[in-house]
Amino acid sequence: MPLVELRSKFLALSSPEIFSFLLAKLNKNKNLIVEGTQVTLPGRSAQLTHREAEVRHQIETIFFQSGLTPPLEEEIQNQLKAEPAIFKKALHSLYQERKLIRLSEKVILHHSVWAKVEKFVLDYLRTKGKITIAELRDELRITRKYACAILEFMDHRGLTRRKGDEHVLK
Repeated sequence: MPLVELRSKFLALSSPEIFSFLLAKLNKNKNLIVEGTQVTLPGRSAQLTHREAEVRHQIETIFFQSGLTPPLEEEIQNQLKAEPAIFKKALHSLYQERKLIRLSEKVILHHSVWAKVEKFVLDYLRTKGKITIAELRDELRITRKYACAILEFMDHRGLTRRKGDEHVLK
């Protein structure tokens, strides 16, 4: 269910402060899962129609095949000529199942590609002790946009931390 819908139903009965408190508590205890603008119960996911499942498979294939330089969401949607609602639902199901990992606003990687990148960076850091965006860009032969997204995501996840222009193991 959309988070805004849950919020509006709850606010008819109580205050925003209580809603925020309960939502945080339920999410922390894993009684409710909040992902972006959606709220779901653990173990539950929206059932996809045949068309949505088809688009989902096509999206996943594109991200898998594009490796470290995936296209933008809008480009994929245009390429597939998918209706916005169908595309959004298919994409959301890929995030829910952790098939896709959003590193930044514009950078999304397939989970298998991410696993290889994460291993590469961690191994590199264990060997060299530090890495810069430019070094990662050159090592992986990617653009700065992707190198920056990778290292910032690793910092955000607590695997690395930034020290000036360098990133080191945390």
